[in-house]
Formats: sequence, C-alpha cells, structure tokens
Amino acid sequence: MSTLNDDLLDTIEFLVNRHRLHTRLPVELGPLLDRFEIRKHNFTPMTMGFAFVRPKSMHIGINKNLKIDEQRMAIAHEAAHIIANQAGQLFVCRTSDWSRDRDEREAQLIAACLLIPLRVVAENYYPGAAPQLARALKVPADLIELRWSFARVHGDI
Repeated sequence: MSTLNDDLLDTIEFLVNRHRLHTRLPVELGPLLDRFEIRKHNFTPMTMGFAFVRPKSMHIGINKNLKIDEQRMAIAHEAAHIIANQAGQLFVCRTSDWSRDRDEREAQLIAACLLIPLRVVAENYYPGAAPQLARALKVPADLIELRWSFARVHGDI
C-alpha cells in the first residue's frame, strides 16, 4: 500500500474544500479541472489516458472507449500527477498499470481521495459493498477498495 506525504494530503484537502468537491455525490471534478484542457481519444484498450504539462497549459487525454466510471477515474488520475507535482512533462497510464510504479500508485491514490469522500467509506463500507458504492459514486469498484484500504492504513477509520 502506497501512502501520501502530509504536504500532499494537505493539498488534496485544500482542493476538496476550495472546490467543494465532496458536497455532492457522485463527486464532480469540474471546478478542479478548469485549468486543464481535456479531450477524449480513440486509444487502444491498454491506454487509459495521459497528462501533458506545457509551460502555459495542461492537457489531459482519456480513452473515449472506456466506461464512464473508468473515464472519471482516468481524468482524476491524470490530474493527480499534476496535483502531486511529479517530475516530468508527460504521464501515460496504461490499464491497471499503477501498481508497478510509485508515481502511478500515488496518482491512483489521489484519484481515490478526490472521487471518494472519506465519510462515504467510513459510513457505508463493508466487505462486498464496493460494487454498490462504486455504482452510486460512478467509479470502478477497485477504487472504492483502494480508498477504504488507504483510510484504514492511515488511521482515518
């Protein structure tokens, strides 16, 4: 299980509060994404998306062939690379690839924190509940599991 440092956790909390991300369910990332140019592309099934940072603009591309819950996760994941201020200009996420690379794990964990309010997993999670919660939040079930696991390891629940 990857973890996030305190500065990054503070940044996530700041963004969630500033943009009131967790006030509506499912979470809408719109206000957070105002500075990004987002496009959908016809990628192969292996590619979820990419983030590309230029001096005066930030681009996110996601696979238009993904289900809506996966597209939402991909957008949050790609934005997370930039939120985390990771080194580099281009980040490409392949399907289920985030477990192999520290930056990808960090981005996936940030995506879970952005899209899944702590209170939702604290109040509603139990073994087997992830698919139902995922449908309600319009995210993949494994993202629910990741958010719950992180909250447990971090001592939040």
